[in-house]
Amino acid sequence: MRHGMKLKSSVLFLALMAGMWGCSDSDDSGEEKAKKVTTFEELQEACRMGGISSAPKEVALAADIRINGSLGRLPLNGAGVFAIDGSGYTVTYRASQDQGNYYWGTTTVQNTSSDITFTNMNFVLSRCYFFFSAFNSSSITLNDVKVEIERDAAVTDEVYRDYSYIMIDGKNSKGELNEGTTLEKKDGIGSVLSVQNGATVVFNGGKVLGDDFIRFTSLDGDGTAIVFKRALENPLEIFVETILEDTTEAVDFLVIRGENYTLTASDLALLSLQEDSYVRWRGKKYLGAGHFMLYLDEAENAIKLRFAN
Repeated sequence: MRHGMKLKSSVLFLALMAGMWGCSDSDDSGEEKAKKVTTFEELQEACRMGGISSAPKEVALAADIRINGSLGRLPLNGAGVFAIDGSGYTVTYRASQDQGNYYWGTTTVQNTSSDITFTNMNFVLSRCYFFFSAFNSSSITLNDVKVEIERDAAVTDEVYRDYSYIMIDGKNSKGELNEGTTLEKKDGIGSVLSVQNGATVVFNGGKVLGDDFIRFTSLDGDGTAIVFKRALENPLEIFVETILEDTTEAVDFLVIRGENYTLTASDLALLSLQEDSYVRWRGKKYLGAGHFMLYLDEAENAIKLRFAN
Protein backbone atom coordinates (compact mmCIF):
# COMPACT_ATOMS: atom_id res chain seq x y z
CA MET A 1 0.00 0.00 0.00
CA ARG A 2 2.80 2.38 0.89
CA HIS A 3 4.49 1.51 -2.38
CA GLY A 4 1.30 2.46 -4.23
CA MET A 5 1.08 5.78 -2.38
CA LYS A 6 4.68 6.58 -3.27
CA LEU A 7 3.99 5.79 -6.92
CA LYS A 8 0.90 8.05 -6.95
CA SER A 9 2.87 10.84 -5.27
CA SER A 10 5.63 10.54 -7.85
CA VAL A 11 3.14 10.69 -10.70
CA LEU A 12 1.46 13.76 -9.16
CA PHE A 13 4.82 15.48 -8.68
CA LEU A 14 5.80 14.85 -12.32
CA ALA A 15 2.42 16.12 -13.51
CA LEU A 16 2.81 19.33 -11.51
CA MET A 17 6.31 19.85 -12.88
CA ALA A 18 5.08 19.28 -16.40
CA GLY A 19 2.41 21.90 -15.86
CA MET A 20 5.00 24.36 -14.62
CA TRP A 21 7.21 23.67 -17.63
CA GLY A 22 4.25 24.19 -19.92
CA CYS A 23 3.72 27.66 -18.44
CA SER A 24 7.35 28.74 -18.91
CA ASP A 25 8.86 30.89 -21.69
CA SER A 26 10.53 27.86 -23.25
CA ASP A 27 9.55 25.92 -26.34
CA ASP A 28 9.59 22.13 -26.74
CA SER A 29 13.34 22.13 -27.20
CA GLY A 30 13.86 23.88 -23.87
CA GLU A 31 15.13 27.07 -25.54
CA GLU A 32 13.92 30.41 -24.22
CA LYS A 33 11.25 32.11 -26.30
CA ALA A 34 11.13 35.82 -27.07
CA LYS A 35 10.01 37.96 -24.14
CA LYS A 36 6.54 39.29 -25.00
CA VAL A 37 5.76 42.89 -24.06
CA THR A 38 2.59 44.98 -24.19
CA THR A 39 3.62 48.24 -22.48
CA PHE A 40 6.42 50.78 -22.61
CA GLU A 41 7.59 49.77 -19.14
CA GLU A 42 7.78 46.10 -20.11
CA LEU A 43 9.70 47.00 -23.25
CA GLN A 44 12.24 49.00 -21.24
CA GLU A 45 12.70 46.19 -18.75
CA ALA A 46 13.09 43.54 -21.45
CA CYS A 47 15.82 45.55 -23.20
CA ARG A 48 18.02 46.41 -20.21
CA MET A 49 20.66 43.88 -21.24
CA GLY A 50 21.25 42.23 -24.58
CA GLY A 51 22.65 38.85 -25.54
CA ILE A 52 25.50 37.85 -27.84
CA SER A 53 25.63 37.34 -31.61
CA SER A 54 24.90 33.62 -31.37
CA ALA A 55 22.15 34.14 -28.80
CA PRO A 56 20.59 37.62 -29.03
CA LYS A 57 18.08 38.85 -26.48
CA GLU A 58 14.71 38.25 -28.17
CA VAL A 59 11.78 40.56 -27.53
CA ALA A 60 8.37 40.43 -29.22
CA LEU A 61 5.61 43.04 -29.18
CA ALA A 62 2.19 41.68 -28.29
CA ALA A 63 0.34 45.01 -28.62
CA ASP A 64 0.74 48.55 -29.95
CA ILE A 65 2.99 50.57 -27.64
CA ARG A 66 3.19 54.28 -26.94
CA ILE A 67 6.52 55.50 -25.59
CA ASN A 68 6.20 58.17 -22.93
CA GLY A 69 8.00 61.51 -23.22
CA SER A 70 11.57 61.94 -21.97
CA LEU A 71 13.20 64.92 -20.25
CA GLY A 72 16.66 63.88 -21.40
CA ARG A 73 18.44 61.96 -24.13
CA LEU A 74 18.13 58.39 -22.85
CA PRO A 75 18.71 54.97 -24.47
CA LEU A 76 15.88 52.44 -24.60
CA ASN A 77 18.31 49.53 -24.45
CA GLY A 78 21.46 48.36 -22.72
CA ALA A 79 24.61 46.90 -24.28
CA GLY A 80 24.57 43.68 -26.28
CA VAL A 81 22.68 42.10 -29.16
CA PHE A 82 18.90 42.34 -29.53
CA ALA A 83 16.32 40.88 -31.92
CA ILE A 84 13.01 42.73 -31.65
CA ASP A 85 9.99 41.33 -33.49
CA GLY A 86 7.16 43.81 -33.83
CA SER A 87 4.61 41.14 -34.87
CA GLY A 88 3.04 43.82 -37.07
CA TYR A 89 2.34 46.20 -34.16
CA THR A 90 3.07 49.94 -34.01
CA VAL A 91 5.31 51.95 -31.69
CA THR A 92 4.25 55.60 -31.35
CA TYR A 93 6.50 58.26 -29.87
CA ARG A 94 6.32 62.03 -29.56
CA ALA A 95 9.34 63.48 -27.76
CA SER A 96 8.66 66.07 -25.09
CA GLN A 97 11.40 68.43 -26.30
CA ASP A 98 13.47 68.96 -29.45
CA GLN A 99 16.91 67.92 -28.22
CA GLY A 100 15.99 65.44 -25.50
CA ASN A 101 14.46 62.14 -26.42
CA TYR A 102 14.55 58.39 -26.00
CA TYR A 103 16.41 56.45 -28.67
CA TRP A 104 17.40 52.93 -29.69
CA GLY A 105 21.12 52.18 -29.88
CA THR A 106 24.15 54.08 -28.61
CA THR A 107 25.63 57.58 -28.76
CA THR A 108 29.06 59.11 -28.25
CA VAL A 109 28.46 59.55 -24.52
CA GLN A 110 28.30 55.78 -24.00
CA ASN A 111 31.30 53.45 -23.85
CA THR A 112 29.22 50.46 -24.88
CA SER A 113 27.98 49.10 -28.19
CA SER A 114 24.80 47.38 -29.27
CA ASP A 115 23.48 45.56 -32.32
CA ILE A 116 19.71 45.75 -32.75
CA THR A 117 17.56 44.10 -35.41
CA PHE A 118 13.94 45.23 -35.78
CA THR A 119 11.55 43.05 -37.80
CA ASN A 120 7.95 43.44 -38.97
CA MET A 121 6.92 46.58 -37.11
CA ASN A 122 5.82 50.17 -37.58
CA PHE A 123 7.05 53.38 -35.97
CA VAL A 124 5.12 56.68 -35.91
CA LEU A 125 7.44 59.40 -34.62
CA SER A 126 7.44 63.14 -34.08
CA ARG A 127 9.61 65.81 -32.52
CA CYS A 128 12.78 63.84 -31.85
CA TYR A 129 16.19 64.67 -33.29
CA PHE A 130 17.05 61.02 -33.77
CA PHE A 131 15.40 57.74 -32.75
CA PHE A 132 17.71 55.00 -34.07
CA SER A 133 21.37 55.61 -33.32
CA ALA A 134 24.49 53.52 -34.00
CA PHE A 135 27.80 54.83 -32.62
CA ASN A 136 30.81 52.99 -31.16
CA SER A 137 30.89 50.13 -33.71
CA SER A 138 27.18 49.47 -33.22
CA SER A 139 24.53 48.54 -35.76
CA ILE A 140 20.85 49.08 -36.51
CA THR A 141 19.08 46.69 -38.92
CA LEU A 142 15.53 47.21 -40.17
CA ASN A 143 13.67 44.27 -41.74
CA ASP A 144 10.20 45.10 -43.11
CA VAL A 145 9.93 48.17 -40.87
CA LYS A 146 7.79 51.22 -41.70
CA VAL A 147 9.02 54.49 -40.18
CA GLU A 148 6.54 57.34 -40.54
CA ILE A 149 7.53 60.77 -39.27
CA GLU A 150 4.72 63.18 -38.46
CA ARG A 151 4.91 66.94 -38.40
CA ASP A 152 4.64 68.61 -34.99
CA ALA A 153 3.20 72.13 -34.88
CA ALA A 154 5.77 73.17 -32.24
CA VAL A 155 8.71 72.47 -34.59
CA THR A 156 9.82 75.02 -37.20
CA ASP A 157 10.36 74.10 -40.85
CA GLU A 158 14.13 74.49 -40.51
CA VAL A 159 14.39 72.24 -37.46
CA TYR A 160 12.03 69.65 -38.93
CA ARG A 161 14.11 69.50 -42.10
CA ASP A 162 17.29 68.69 -40.17
CA TYR A 163 15.90 65.88 -38.00
CA SER A 164 17.66 62.64 -38.98
CA TYR A 165 15.64 59.89 -37.39
CA ILE A 166 18.32 57.29 -38.09
CA MET A 167 21.91 58.28 -37.26
CA ILE A 168 24.86 56.02 -38.14
CA ASP A 169 28.14 57.49 -36.94
CA GLY A 170 31.79 56.37 -36.70
CA LYS A 171 34.11 53.66 -37.96
CA ASN A 172 32.59 50.16 -37.97
CA SER A 173 29.11 51.50 -37.25
CA LYS A 174 26.47 50.25 -39.64
CA GLY A 175 22.84 50.66 -40.58
CA GLU A 176 20.97 48.31 -42.91
CA LEU A 177 17.59 48.86 -44.58
CA ASN A 178 16.27 45.56 -45.89
CA GLU A 179 13.28 44.45 -47.96
CA GLY A 180 9.97 46.04 -46.98
CA THR A 181 11.55 48.91 -45.01
CA THR A 182 10.43 52.47 -45.79
CA LEU A 183 11.30 55.87 -44.32
CA GLU A 184 8.98 58.81 -44.88
CA LYS A 185 8.36 62.27 -43.47
CA LYS A 186 4.78 63.51 -43.60
CA ASP A 187 3.81 67.14 -44.30
CA GLY A 188 7.30 68.33 -45.09
CA ILE A 189 10.65 67.49 -46.63
CA GLY A 190 13.85 66.73 -44.80
CA SER A 191 16.58 64.37 -43.76
CA VAL A 192 15.47 60.92 -42.60
CA LEU A 193 18.87 59.23 -42.24
CA SER A 194 22.40 60.41 -41.53
CA VAL A 195 25.63 58.49 -42.21
CA GLN A 196 28.88 60.11 -41.10
CA ASN A 197 32.46 59.91 -39.86
CA GLY A 198 33.42 56.58 -41.43
CA ALA A 199 30.08 54.78 -40.93
CA THR A 200 28.24 52.68 -43.52
CA VAL A 201 24.57 52.46 -44.41
CA VAL A 202 23.38 49.56 -46.57
CA PHE A 203 20.35 49.61 -48.87
CA ASN A 204 19.16 46.06 -49.49
CA GLY A 205 15.61 46.68 -50.61
CA GLY A 206 14.84 49.50 -48.15
CA LYS A 207 13.49 52.80 -49.53
CA VAL A 208 13.34 56.51 -48.73
CA LEU A 209 9.92 57.70 -49.90
CA GLY A 210 8.69 61.04 -51.19
CA ASP A 211 11.14 63.91 -51.55
CA ASP A 212 13.07 63.20 -48.35
CA PHE A 213 16.85 62.81 -48.45
CA ILE A 214 19.74 61.19 -46.63
CA ARG A 215 22.65 63.13 -45.14
CA PHE A 216 26.21 62.08 -46.03
CA THR A 217 28.91 63.74 -43.90
CA SER A 218 32.60 62.88 -44.20
CA LEU A 219 36.15 64.00 -43.65
CA ASP A 220 38.66 63.29 -46.37
CA GLY A 221 39.38 59.55 -46.49
CA ASP A 222 37.30 58.54 -43.46
CA GLY A 223 35.53 55.79 -45.39
CA THR A 224 31.94 56.99 -44.98
CA ALA A 225 29.86 55.09 -47.54
CA ILE A 226 26.39 54.24 -48.78
CA VAL A 227 26.21 50.64 -50.02
CA PHE A 228 23.80 49.18 -52.57
CA LYS A 229 23.25 45.42 -52.50
CA ARG A 230 20.68 45.58 -55.27
CA ALA A 231 19.42 47.96 -57.92
CA LEU A 232 17.89 51.23 -56.76
CA GLU A 233 14.13 51.20 -57.44
CA ASN A 234 13.11 54.78 -56.71
CA PRO A 235 14.77 58.23 -56.77
CA LEU A 236 17.12 59.00 -53.88
CA GLU A 237 18.42 62.46 -52.97
CA ILE A 238 21.65 62.88 -51.00
CA PHE A 239 22.79 65.88 -49.00
CA VAL A 240 26.61 65.83 -49.09
CA GLU A 241 28.75 67.81 -46.68
CA THR A 242 32.46 67.07 -46.59
CA ILE A 243 35.78 68.61 -45.64
CA LEU A 244 38.83 67.67 -47.70
CA GLU A 245 42.45 67.96 -46.63
CA ASP A 246 44.26 70.90 -48.22
CA THR A 247 46.74 68.44 -49.75
CA THR A 248 43.98 66.59 -51.62
CA GLU A 249 44.61 67.01 -55.33
CA ALA A 250 41.00 67.05 -56.47
CA VAL A 251 37.43 66.67 -55.32
CA ASP A 252 36.93 63.01 -56.16
CA PHE A 253 35.74 60.73 -53.38
CA LEU A 254 33.52 57.76 -52.69
CA VAL A 255 29.84 58.24 -51.89
CA ILE A 256 28.30 54.90 -52.92
CA ARG A 257 29.75 51.44 -53.52
CA GLY A 258 28.25 48.19 -54.73
CA GLU A 259 28.42 45.02 -52.64
CA ASN A 260 27.61 41.71 -54.35
CA TYR A 261 25.96 43.93 -56.95
CA THR A 262 27.34 45.86 -59.92
CA LEU A 263 26.29 49.51 -59.98
CA THR A 264 24.87 50.71 -63.30
CA ALA A 265 24.00 53.91 -65.13
CA SER A 266 20.37 53.27 -64.13
CA ASP A 267 21.32 53.56 -60.46
CA LEU A 268 23.20 56.77 -61.15
CA ALA A 269 20.20 58.22 -63.00
CA LEU A 270 18.00 57.79 -59.91
CA LEU A 271 20.43 59.69 -57.67
CA SER A 272 20.58 63.44 -57.15
CA LEU A 273 22.42 65.90 -54.92
CA GLN A 274 20.48 68.05 -52.48
CA GLU A 275 20.86 71.67 -53.55
CA ASP A 276 22.51 72.82 -50.30
CA SER A 277 25.29 70.21 -50.49
CA TYR A 278 28.80 71.59 -50.02
CA VAL A 279 32.50 70.73 -50.10
CA ARG A 280 35.10 72.62 -48.07
CA TRP A 281 38.52 72.43 -49.73
CA ARG A 282 41.67 74.55 -49.50
CA GLY A 283 40.05 77.20 -47.38
CA LYS A 284 37.01 77.65 -49.62
CA LYS A 285 33.47 76.37 -49.24
CA TYR A 286 31.85 75.26 -52.48
CA LEU A 287 28.13 75.53 -51.85
CA GLY A 288 25.38 74.21 -54.05
CA ALA A 289 25.01 71.04 -56.05
CA GLY A 290 25.82 72.92 -59.26
CA HIS A 291 29.53 72.92 -58.38
CA PHE A 292 29.92 69.14 -58.41
CA MET A 293 28.36 65.96 -59.73
CA LEU A 294 28.00 62.26 -59.06
CA TYR A 295 29.57 59.92 -61.61
CA LEU A 296 29.89 56.16 -62.08
CA ASP A 297 33.36 54.67 -61.64
CA GLU A 298 32.87 51.27 -63.24
CA ALA A 299 36.41 50.09 -62.49
CA GLU A 300 35.83 50.45 -58.74
CA ASN A 301 32.10 49.64 -58.77
CA ALA A 302 31.46 52.97 -57.10
CA ILE A 303 29.58 56.23 -57.50
CA LYS A 304 31.78 59.18 -56.60
CA LEU A 305 31.59 62.95 -56.39
CA ARG A 306 33.76 65.39 -58.35
CA PHE A 307 33.69 68.97 -59.61
CA ALA A 308 31.29 69.48 -62.48
CA ASN A 309 33.94 71.13 -64.70
